[in-house]
Amino acid sequence: TGTVLFMPFYYKCNEKSFPNPFKSGGKKRVSHYEKSNVDPVLYYILVLISLTGLSTLLGLTDFIDVRETSKDEDLVSKHDARLKVDPYILQYISRRVAYGGDNAEDESKVELPPLKLIRRFEYKFHIPQIEVVMLHFTSPAPNGGELLHLVEVYKAPELLNQISRFLNKVIVWFAKFSSSPSKKE
Repeated sequence: TGTVLFMPFYYKCNEKSFPNPFKSGGKKRVSHYEKSNVDPVLYYILVLISLTGLSTLLGLTDFIDVRETSKDEDLVSKHDARLKVDPYILQYISRRVAYGGDNAEDESKVELPPLKLIRRFEYKFHIPQIEVVMLHFTSPAPNGGELLHLVEVYKAPELLNQISRFLNKVIVWFAKFSSSPSKKE
């Protein structure tokens, strides 16, 4: 599977937020914005809790942009320039993909795979007052095939940001709990 990132618009492009896996000393380090454990059930729970689904159901969502694309200028919101995907994020994803392949210990021996922007979505959900830019990228997989990556940048009221941080902790705990092997008695 590809990389899935959910980030508030105020994310920082640095080693702490987006660690380079080649410099991790063998430890599996990933961004705290990466949500590879979000399956469809958890995703739709987030849609319900965030009220974005209700907003859309009631016709209170602006579909600002929904289209196939490959233009680099589409990394930035058409509505709010703070909603953007920095090229640093694309480099992070490329490193994550390359680290999964051969020669994973030495970045100098690895060619970072190119990412191709294939589609973008931009929404404004009126009920929860959340604005979102969601981008889909593809890249070659380390061992053949193609990976799909999702990057979402959002802007929400501070109260929703606090709720989001709390729910993120709950989801991480739930994902760890549900994926841990059951003990045989």
